[in-house]
Amino acid sequence: MNTSKTSAIALITGGSPGLGGFLAAGARDSLVGLRIDSIEVLPDPVDSFGWMGTVAYSGEVTLVGEVRPHMDYPEVTEICFFADDSVAERLPRFPNDVRRSWLCFSNQEEASTRLGEVGDTSRARIRIDRFQYIYQHSDVYNRARLVAGELLR
Repeated sequence: MNTSKTSAIALITGGSPGLGGFLAAGARDSLVGLRIDSIEVLPDPVDSFGWMGTVAYSGEVTLVGEVRPHMDYPEVTEICFFADDSVAERLPRFPNDVRRSWLCFSNQEEASTRLGEVGDTSRARIRIDRFQYIYQHSDVYNRARLVAGELLR
């Protein structure tokens, strides 16, 4: 189902089990600071109580964690960010998604300038926007645009 933000809000009030809370969390600015821009979600064929798909958000979120290369480095040469458990709840996710909260940057040049080269590992505080949450039963990962970043010593 491909819906607009307005339709996503309608889904929240429609009482879809499990998905309603996820969408509500993403739509309430006070909870995570993000707003749903687009949503394409289907019931998960593997987990009858779960969901899979893509949700694109606008709004900024600040996170603390570890900057490091993509888990498939050196085959995938992207700078990524793994959020600390203490801030991971700031990134919305489906209830059936048990992966660690991580993302790769859509603006890799900016990430390299602010956070170091691909292959480097360091602690950082970042601010992101345009968060794209993706959950499928394949090798996919979340993406976001790096707005600001500072290395922590």
